[in-house]
Amino acid sequence: MEVPYEYKKVCSPEVIAMLRANPYTERVTAEQISFTLAFKKEFWRLSIEGCTGNTAFRKLGYDPEVLGSERVHNIKKRIRRAAKTPEGLKGKAKSRMRVSKEHFNSAQLEKMSRRESEQRLQNEIVYLVLTVTELCDMAGVSRSRYYGRLKAERIRQEREERNQADFQRILGAYRFRGYDKGVRGIHIRLLHIGIRMNPKKIRRLMRKYKLFCPVRKANPHRRLQKAIRTSNTAENLVNREFEAHGPRSILLTDITYLPLGDTHCYPSTILDACIKQVLSYTLSQSLEVDFVLETVEKLVKHHGISLNEKTILHSDQGCHYTCVKFIQLLKNRALRQSMSRRGNCWDNAPQESFFGHMKDELSREIPG
Repeated sequence: MEVPYEYKKVCSPEVIAMLRANPYTERVTAEQISFTLAFKKEFWRLSIEGCTGNTAFRKLGYDPEVLGSERVHNIKKRIRRAAKTPEGLKGKAKSRMRVSKEHFNSAQLEKMSRRESEQRLQNEIVYLVLTVTELCDMAGVSRSRYYGRLKAERIRQEREERNQADFQRILGAYRFRGYDKGVRGIHIRLLHIGIRMNPKKIRRLMRKYKLFCPVRKANPHRRLQKAIRTSNTAENLVNREFEAHGPRSILLTDITYLPLGDTHCYPSTILDACIKQVLSYTLSQSLEVDFVLETVEKLVKHHGISLNEKTILHSDQGCHYTCVKFIQLLKNRALRQSMSRRGNCWDNAPQESFFGHMKDELSREIPG
């Protein structure tokens, strides 16, 4: 059964000051209160006379509502149980502990040293007699918390042993097949060997024992492409209507590569989408943008008379066709720019088909 909230409530500084003012209070903190032996005897006398617990507390100067009904009930029960024992009511037994000079608070040690003799201060270790209550006050913890932690030591050791055993299983799954895995991979591997372990537990133990899965780094080439990519993409004006507007209306351009032994050759072509005629082409040993610009210049030089302001030059979204130089060249030559959708080769199908047939024809003649 859950303990009522009023039993768990923390006393405010004003309430602590009020309780300390009562002569029957031996010690009080925000969470705990203890009474003198005189209080216990007086409380027992009033109980024999027929007073209830709340009435006895009020007569001794305490407000039961401040203390809480559950606390009043427990105090009354302990006092009555102790009064019926052969020893009767007695003060709190003090536990004695030996504390070395080096582990004791320096300010407290100076106060104690003034009371000790000069001969004792010269010793290498000074032993002071302290109660558990005094030590708990110095550490800022309650006596119940201290004894609770002391009692749970064996449970903590057993839990630590279980954690270490489970971590060894996690480590085995982590190193399985020679590469490191994340939480999901470890979880699946444990399931394959018949061990069911919650992914939350796997994360907790990996964090506790400093076991981390290496995060895959981004592809540097892809990061570079994203860094230099511009937003100068044009609208798709063709919409795959390659032959509907007649010759010299839709022009397609693209770049491919041809292997030549240990190196490559990069041809850039401009194709009439209606009659499938190559109007201009340029070969280059590098992928710099200059040979693409030269292809457009050759087109204007040899076929400029047949071009007009409605002529569309269609390409993909490659970096050569989105650069400022290429866009400015088309504006200067009064050509409309169109681009395929990203990753869609069908929007430039005649040009791609031409490259395929060209490579088939040259496959026997290309060395290597």
